[in-house]
Amino acid sequence: MSTIQKIHQDFQDNYIDSDAYVLTFFKNNFIYINNTNHFKNELELSQYIDLTHVYIKTVFGKDQFNETIQFASKFLKLVPGEIKRLELSDFKTEWINEIYFCYAIANYHLKDFKTSTKILESLVDENLKNDRFKIWLLHSKHGEKKRKIKILNFVIIAFVGVSIVFEDYIQNSLLKQLFLIIGLIAILGNMAYEQYMTKKLKKLKTK
Repeated sequence: MSTIQKIHQDFQDNYIDSDAYVLTFFKNNFIYINNTNHFKNELELSQYIDLTHVYIKTVFGKDQFNETIQFASKFLKLVPGEIKRLELSDFKTEWINEIYFCYAIANYHLKDFKTSTKILESLVDENLKNDRFKIWLLHSKHGEKKRKIKILNFVIIAFVGVSIVFEDYIQNSLLKQLFLIIGLIAILGNMAYEQYMTKKLKKLKTK
């Protein structure tokens, strides 16, 4: 029996359904699990995925998003390559998608919307009937747009402010009004979009 098999067996034999047990177990076995970089066969790979999934779900559930990202990043660099190396093209497990999901949402909460959107798009493409992935993808895309809207609003307000401050230098009164109208329309348009998306996401979240 290999080391990873012994660790997995020990975890199952003494399992207690509590976060404290999971965190303590991983603390005691962290060095080996974290330094694992290859597997002999499909069984070792499956057991590693099982252990990693439990730990990531636990720290993610405690809102430890940096720890989630750090551990999931290592997993996502290792496992796809090992699946390919071991020629396990038909290898399937729901835990891999769950780890990708935790990784995406952890990035979302830390406002790395670019990363979360990329991962969620992949999950949606591979799981077209999964509404949870679709809803979070909308949230992530909205997060990206919301940040851009804030920047755009700042630019518009600055533009309008400059127009007002330097209005004496703008001789054409029609041009002054045009600047103000454009700025007002843009801000109101962004506010309307924000309210629409907020209501839409709230409705989806309750389903």
